Amino acid sequence: MQLLADDQLDLNVRRAIAIALGRLGERLVAASALVKMLSDDQQDVFVRRSIADALGTLGERSVARDLVQLLSDDQQDADLRMSIANALGTLGERSVVRDLVQLLADERQDVNVRKAIAIALGALGERQVASKAIVQLLTDDRFGVFAQRSIASALGMLGERSVAIDLVQLLSDERLHVFVRMSIADALGRLAEASVAGDLVQLLADDQQDVDLRKSIAGALAAYANDIAIVEGLIKSLQDKEISDSVYSALWTISRRTGVWIFPMHLTDQRRNVKQSQAQYEIVAWK
Repeated sequence: MQLLADDQLDLNVRRAIAIALGRLGERLVAASALVKMLSDDQQDVFVRRSIADALGTLGERSVARDLVQLLSDDQQDADLRMSIANALGTLGERSVVRDLVQLLADERQDVNVRKAIAIALGALGERQVASKAIVQLLTDDRFGVFAQRSIASALGMLGERSVAIDLVQLLSDERLHVFVRMSIADALGRLAEASVAGDLVQLLADDQQDVDLRKSIAGALAAYANDIAIVEGLIKSLQDKEISDSVYSALWTISRRTGVWIFPMHLTDQRRNVKQSQAQYEIVAWK
């Protein structure tokens, strides 16, 4: 304890002591000491970020309010504030949700900090609020392509299906880089929201769309394995040589997932049980 209180001791050493105390059952003492170190803006920002990470791992929820105060301070380093937001998401203290929502809604805040806050809210169970906010961030031109792709990936991981219709609309938005739109398609595959499956099939068939985007859409449709209309739409797109490999891969994935083998050369009106030859799958079968 005396070493922890020694301001002359190297900050990294004190952080390690605090973490050790937490593991020994002194979480509150350790967390309080770490918050004090975190608040010291004379210290190296990388060290402070590691302290924020340690606070999340320590799991002492009583310091959440202190973390929110630091997060709200827009004079603090943006990367540090992102680490603090991540720590709040890890802590799981829901009493700070209202504060995080207010910060998220403040457009004056750094966009990357807002993204981190949105992801933290998702971790705290506020998936719908977080996802709606992240969709809006997708169109913020202050983000670069890499950041926008990571935002789209975050939407897939959050799993909030109510934003799927918004994401489908963005697939056709040519103001977004095609790589970003491909990541949006991947997110839609993870969401697997049935209400937008038909829209995805239409975009897949649209040869005016970017080829790589259409391939990503085909991959996303592999998640919609329980809808015969999706399978039929994929089979029709097999005739397009530019995307046929991706479509075939999607059909193969559906086959393995459902146990219903699909040979995508023709679709018969009469759906029979599968007949598998050694060389190929001879008909479409659906139960």
